[in-house]
Amino acid sequence: MRCKYPLYLSVVFDFVVSQQSLVIPKRKMPESIFLIVIIKIIYLRKLYIMASNEYIKGTIKTIVLKLLSENKRLYGYEINNKVSELSGGEIKFTYGALFPILYKLEKEKLLSTETELVDNRARKYYSLTPKGLELASQKVSELHHFTVLLTSILKPDVGLNLKTCQ
Repeated sequence: MRCKYPLYLSVVFDFVVSQQSLVIPKRKMPESIFLIVIIKIIYLRKLYIMASNEYIKGTIKTIVLKLLSENKRLYGYEINNKVSELSGGEIKFTYGALFPILYKLEKEKLLSTETELVDNRARKYYSLTPKGLELASQKVSELHHFTVLLTSILKPDVGLNLKTCQ
């Protein structure tokens, strides 16, 4: 069976469609329109990721504290994997975002660290101090309160009921 488009375009198209969970009609379209569709899909995906990252930036600290409060100790890569797993792959921290938060929390005495050698490589484990555990509870509560308020604002038919926020 002959490919409708050059192989490289079909591979890119299949990848983009699989990443977007899109259903594109199987009928033939001119190559120029095909390329425009691909470019638009990639652009929209990039916009979605950029918008999501704006929301994530303000919650990284709370997410890290919450994960560490539920687990005795975790190392950076493990934290990133848990976030990705719990969000169904929707949220992935960059190491440039995660590690500065971990270092800051450690400097503020909210985290304690332990370094172990695993396969001849140093692995730094993070765990909450009592002060960090207290802050984790507070930050999760504040974020929950904020999301309830935000939901009330975004869904006007729900109305603002502050009793559900406490």
